[in-house]
Amino acid sequence: MNELSKEEFALFQHLLLNKAGLFFEPSKLNLLQNRITKRLKKLKINSFAKYYKLVKNSDKEFLELLDLITTKETFFFREEFHFDYLVNEILPKVKNTGQIRIWSAGCATGEEPYSIAIAIDSALQNVKPFIIATDISKSAIEKAKEGKYTEKEIKDVPQKFLKYFRKEDEKFYKILPRIRSQITFQIQNLLHESPPLNFHIIFCRNVMIYFDREIKRKILLKLAQKLVKEGFLFIGSCETIIDPLVKEILKYVKPGIYQKWK
Repeated sequence: MNELSKEEFALFQHLLLNKAGLFFEPSKLNLLQNRITKRLKKLKINSFAKYYKLVKNSDKEFLELLDLITTKETFFFREEFHFDYLVNEILPKVKNTGQIRIWSAGCATGEEPYSIAIAIDSALQNVKPFIIATDISKSAIEKAKEGKYTEKEIKDVPQKFLKYFRKEDEKFYKILPRIRSQITFQIQNLLHESPPLNFHIIFCRNVMIYFDREIKRKILLKLAQKLVKEGFLFIGSCETIIDPLVKEILKYVKPGIYQKWK
């Protein structure tokens, strides 16, 4: 099998940008080649050009490609101060507004939405939030729905929250059913789709590293539109919003925390 040519890379690059908003710089050619090669061997396809034709014409195979190339690194209670702010500052303001609606966009294998549900349950047991968790990766969503994690995967869970996990066997721990029942998991392309609701809180953390400036603006404006007035957006604490148009709608609160004020 030949190596992925610059021309073939450009075809995949254009397809990924247009269909999923994912931007791969030319320096990622070898990375893309290595990830795709595994799939070619499995399908017994002998060229990148043939695989490109398959991916271009098959939504199912395009999702398989996305599974190959997107990183799903995440863990429970990542950036724990975000959850402290959620519980101590936001919940007192929204707990009497009816059911709290939360969207975890780019939820990967479910650690983030489960962390949200656990934090809220621990603080306000009589409040049952409505949480939608979405990701473009089919395999990630399937794992998230199961709610099963290894001991290594729950090592970052604070001691006080371990009661929300039940040991299932020698290898796995499972999220309690009443926590799992609060979350609806869906496969969704963040660039082209969004839940048909407005939310009090949106988490979209460490997702926009894949996007170029124009796509980031488009997604941030969409997220702002999906927030209720004075709703909160969480992004990665190392991410910042610098786009002037977006900053007119979302004001900085703390690292990675913004509030809709228009």
